[in-house]
Amino acid sequence: MTHLAQPFPALLRVLVLFTGLLALPGLALGAEPSEPVQWEASISDYGWDGKTVPEGQQCQRFGGIMPATPEIRIRNLPMP
Repeated sequence: MTHLAQPFPALLRVLVLFTGLLALPGLALGAEPSEPVQWEASISDYGWDGKTVPEGQQCQRFGGIMPATPEIRIRNLPMP
């Protein structure tokens, strides 16, 4: 037996124990796969319809006067 062969059984036991400990919280709580969350995103700024950029709000390179990005509101995000 070589010198390097000794650590592998101990390392394997540690890895198996660690993997088992990671699985315990899910097993103890009876965790089941949850349904996918249907989140929603919408543009909440007046004038933005999601299809066209309001006049003057495009970037200055393309003639915009007051470049802007609309506020996007996201709903139904899952909480950790």
